[in-house]
Amino acid sequence: VLTGGPFRNRTSGLVRFIDPRKIDVNFVPQQEYGGGDLKRLQRMRLLPLDLDNRWQHAASGAGRQPLTTMPAVTPLFVHWAGMQNRTSMMRSYLTRRFAVPPGWFNRGRSRSQRCSALAALSPRSNPNCAAGAIGSHIEHVYQNWDDAVGPDHVRGKAKEAAAEKTFAEATSSTSTEGSWRIPDRSDDGWTVTAKFRDDVVRLIGGDAIAKSMVAVEIGTYLGYTTSFLAGAFKAVLGVELVPRFAEMTRQLLAGRGQSNAKVLQLNSFRDDFAAAADFTRAHGGADLVLVDGEHAYENVVNDLNLALFAGFGPEERKGRPRFVALDDYFVRAEVAQAALDFIQLGLLRLAGPLGSGEGMLCEVIG
Repeated sequence: VLTGGPFRNRTSGLVRFIDPRKIDVNFVPQQEYGGGDLKRLQRMRLLPLDLDNRWQHAASGAGRQPLTTMPAVTPLFVHWAGMQNRTSMMRSYLTRRFAVPPGWFNRGRSRSQRCSALAALSPRSNPNCAAGAIGSHIEHVYQNWDDAVGPDHVRGKAKEAAAEKTFAEATSSTSTEGSWRIPDRSDDGWTVTAKFRDDVVRLIGGDAIAKSMVAVEIGTYLGYTTSFLAGAFKAVLGVELVPRFAEMTRQLLAGRGQSNAKVLQLNSFRDDFAAAADFTRAHGGADLVLVDGEHAYENVVNDLNLALFAGFGPEERKGRPRFVALDDYFVRAEVAQAALDFIQLGLLRLAGPLGSGEGMLCEVIG
């Protein structure tokens, strides 16, 4: 019997204590969990491995052992923050959650490898966890719990060089305004897809409606989506944490002659957003706020607070915009959970998905 690790959420008709080293934990990637199709999850079983073999043997008709002898183990699904193949993270989860001895795993992996990306377990609610939705307990495993993970805007030298090359090509383009192609996720993995951008305009009412609107983008990166918004909306404000990214965004916009867009370099946790609100009010108030900054849960919650309560929106809406768009809603569990928290508070409601399994548009209530 292993005494380490909380087993209070596990029940079984025949097995009181289960050795976690003999359990097949169901790690569920975000696209399965957040896509709305729960049938695959409902078919999952969680049995000790030796009994699971007999279950399959009996179910196939090859044996005579009645299925009633199989233990009624309550399944455990682990919503794995959208990451499908992070073996070290899953091992760390088993070590911390069930007290599986670290030495039980491949000794070629260091402790730091196993634990560097361990996420915090959260009891936060989710509609898919409602009674009867799946019929089992779900644990949400989030990214960015360990300081070693680092902020979203830090990446390796090779990816940095590739991104700079794409930006150089974009800013040196001599194409006319009508034919210039804005780089998207197929060119640089840190920006959104062209479909995401098009879906935003479509869901808020179409091209003509967008042309009468003001947009705010929290997290401009290199300005690709900022440039798209500047072409689609009446006025655009970009807010960027990283000074170098803010300057590159300004460079891109200037090269495109998009004078209806302004970029401010601000830290959304520390800096005063009065100048940002002044810009949007001068143009009649923001109708859309795109949240695409740091994706850690606390950052998304902070940015959603700014979107709704920093006074970006029109006066007749008491400073609230009409829409909020979130990137990586279907990719990062923290983003989806932050949005869910605001939905449960009665501040947002889902309006429709954006891109190819990427983001979500929300309507602001009130």
